[in-house]
Amino acid sequence: MTTVSKQSEPPLKVNGTMDTLCFFWICWLTYFCTYLGRLNFSASMAEIITAEGFTKSQLGLVGSGLFFAYGLGQLVSGFLGDVLNPKYLVFGGITASSLMNLMMGFAASPGMMAVLWSLNGLAQAMVWSPMVRILSDRMTHAQCVKTCVNMATTTPAGTLCAFLLCSAVIALSHWRMVFYLTGGFMLAISLLWLVGITRLEKRIQKNGVREPASVSAPSQLKAKTGGFVKAVLASGLLLISAAALLHGILKDGVVTWTPTYLTEMFQVDSAISIAVTTLIPVVNLAGVYLANFLNSKVFRGEISTSAFFFAVTVAALLALNIWGSHSMALSLVLLSITSSAMLAINTMVVNLAPLRYHRMGKVSTITGILNSLTYVGSAISIYGIGVLSDQFGWAATQYAWMAIALLGLAACLLVRRPWQRFCTASASLPNPNPTDSISSSEQL
Repeated sequence: MTTVSKQSEPPLKVNGTMDTLCFFWICWLTYFCTYLGRLNFSASMAEIITAEGFTKSQLGLVGSGLFFAYGLGQLVSGFLGDVLNPKYLVFGGITASSLMNLMMGFAASPGMMAVLWSLNGLAQAMVWSPMVRILSDRMTHAQCVKTCVNMATTTPAGTLCAFLLCSAVIALSHWRMVFYLTGGFMLAISLLWLVGITRLEKRIQKNGVREPASVSAPSQLKAKTGGFVKAVLASGLLLISAAALLHGILKDGVVTWTPTYLTEMFQVDSAISIAVTTLIPVVNLAGVYLANFLNSKVFRGEISTSAFFFAVTVAALLALNIWGSHSMALSLVLLSITSSAMLAINTMVVNLAPLRYHRMGKVSTITGILNSLTYVGSAISIYGIGVLSDQFGWAATQYAWMAIALLGLAACLLVRRPWQRFCTASASLPNPNPTDSISSSEQL
């Protein structure tokens, strides 16, 4: 097992275009498969309700079980990812998730589904935070930023493939086959991860480059920010965490319930509603790169960029409330805009903001905290939206979504200036990699 590198001897970085590409694509495929292994249930819910006679509230509780477990597990995996070998954490998480998916195909009741899907959430929690630790250890800062932005494409790609797979399988077979296929695919990817990363680590040990350590950086960071705890408070992480929670409610809640919403509002077949929902992740790709462009060229700050996309969400949901019920196509467009804006915020808050804590050695920990709150929000939404729509209808649900977006906007506006001050203090420290400087117009 590769030991955790000491602060006095920074880990070797990947060297060479081919090794860098292999490293990225192994990470991309591995994280991509996690979306298949959790969104397959969301994409199949409309059919499971029809085929098995379960209620939306019952299946909403199953989905919430995964996201609550995933969110709480992120707190643990974030800490473990900074102290243990992250390669084995990722391998164990993917393997366990594949087994839970295979067993889900045999589940006969909502109770059994809830148990299995909650365990699936715990397993998947072992993947993202340790993976970000691997990326920050084995890539230069500029490479890591670009990679984290590109890794965000796993969300729309995984969502698209999950919904396409479920639509095709449900049309040709039975919803249980979805979980058998997904579980087998994830098991193969877990082996690819273990073998591929191990071989790349050997190549890095042989051909990698050592970046000079900056002995003064930790002490200067403490002097500028008052230590880690005070830095967390000064950076406004509490309000950023609130924004993460609120955007999580919309990010997964909207996509999860879109097929059911379309089926009930416009009286279309569940297979058709699942199929048309695949348009959402296609649009989401634009959200990832638009967010990165606006962040680097216009707003130059993750939180300011997030505030803009919360405002876009408020406008889209207001239009959905007023005109959405008259047209399925218009509803789909507005829901796609909402989902794309949430993915843009996710790229800023969960993918890029934690990199600001790299020189503290807390990338995995901060990633775990923010990702945890994102999926606690997802858990609240998946169960809460099912109950809310059952009791009060979709109109009230849409107004609730808009209120959540307004709260997220307020949180970002309040924390924008403290976050910029924190980023300025952190960026003024000596760079651990003198060859990897980033201009003020290109910082994250």
